Amino acid sequence: MSKRRKMRSIILAYSILLISSVVAEEMDERDPLFKPLMEKACLELGESCAKYKLECSKGNTAMPNACLSVKYFNLKVAKEKCGDKYLTCYKENNDFAAKWMHELNIPNMKHPKREEAFEVCWSEAGYAVKSEKLKEFEKLIVDAFGNQTSNFFTDYKLLYNCFERYYDSGEA
Repeated sequence: MSKRRKMRSIILAYSILLISSVVAEEMDERDPLFKPLMEKACLELGESCAKYKLECSKGNTAMPNACLSVKYFNLKVAKEKCGDKYLTCYKENNDFAAKWMHELNIPNMKHPKREEAFEVCWSEAGYAVKSEKLKEFEKLIVDAFGNQTSNFFTDYKLLYNCFERYYDSGEA
C-alpha cells in the first residue's frame, strides 16, 4: 500500500472514530497501543476524563483508548489555536467533521474528482501543532495508528470548504 493511501486510510479511520454513531461490538486490535496515551490524557483532563471516557466507551467505538487520546489531543490543539474559546473551536471542528463525512465524503464515493480532492485538501487542512508537548503526543498517536505522517490534526472546516470548492469547480 502506498504511503499516501495508507495515510488516507488512517485518517479516514480516525475520522470515523470521531463521528461514528455505530455501536461497536469488538475492540480493534490496535486499541491497547493507545492505553498509555489515554492514561496520560486522563491525568491532564482530571475530572472531565470521566465524561470523555463515557463518550468513548466500548459500546460507542471499537477503539475507546484511541478515542479518548484523540479527543484529548483535539482539545489541546483547539486550545492552542483558539485560546479561551477552545471549547467552541473543538465543537465546531467536530461538527464540520460530521458535515464533511456525511455531505461531501460518503455521498461522493464514486465522484471522479474525489481522489484528487483527497490529495489536495488533506494537506491544505492539516494543522502543524506548535507546542513541543503536543508534537510529542501527536507523534505517539501517529505511531500507534501505524502511520508516518505529519500534521495529524485536521481542520475540518478547511477540509469541508476545500472539498466543496473542488467538487464545484474541479479544482481547489
